[in-house]
Amino acid sequence: MTRHLVNANDVVWTGSLTKNDPSKPIPPGAQVYQGACSSCHGLDRKGSPPEFPSLVGIGARMSEQEIRNILTTGRGRMPPFPGFDEYKKPLIDYLLSDGAPMPGAAREIQNPVARVNNAPYRFTGYRRFTDPDGYPAVKPPWGTLNAIDLNTGRYLWKVPLGEYPELVAQGLADTGSENYGGPVVTAGGLVIIGATKFDRQIRAFDRRTGSLLWRAARDPKGPRGSAYVAFALPQR
Repeated sequence: MTRHLVNANDVVWTGSLTKNDPSKPIPPGAQVYQGACSSCHGLDRKGSPPEFPSLVGIGARMSEQEIRNILTTGRGRMPPFPGFDEYKKPLIDYLLSDGAPMPGAAREIQNPVARVNNAPYRFTGYRRFTDPDGYPAVKPPWGTLNAIDLNTGRYLWKVPLGEYPELVAQGLADTGSENYGGPVVTAGGLVIIGATKFDRQIRAFDRRTGSLLWRAARDPKGPRGSAYVAFALPQR
């Protein structure tokens, strides 16, 4: 039997289109933003934190050079934009102006990700579908770890992955949570995975049964990527 281990999310995101007004040409900086940035950060620049941070008032938090560095190297889930140099200046000016149109000819920028003036519609961005308390508006578990038989497509086991600490405090455990980043499997049959966003836990599961064998905190007070933490398997 060929067993495949995969973690998954069961949360809903929504998106929509809005019609472009050809009588109102879009300035270059706004073109670049709409073509390259708005799908994640939204046309209103408010994003959908924490995955897609708000860019409203970014000039109060970052300098022009810091923004340029992120565009060049990427950060977190945002990829770098190589070969984007001639478009960075109008984009940064647009962001630092807090979305106000910047002076400049409303010309069509010849970059595949920034052609918006001639398109009949534009994407308004991704939005997480949540309940009034801000949690995914679908039945949990919202994140799972799964073992699948690749020969048959059958689930061998499926367990919740991740928690919201504030829900656990209310007696709601095993809700699962959004998780990004895959597991590693040891020769002894341990499935080790961090990945969960809200509880900052690293876990070890039994590869055969999916039973949770161990868990530990991943520096819950520190920022993401603030440290390397090493764990050792016990000697037999």
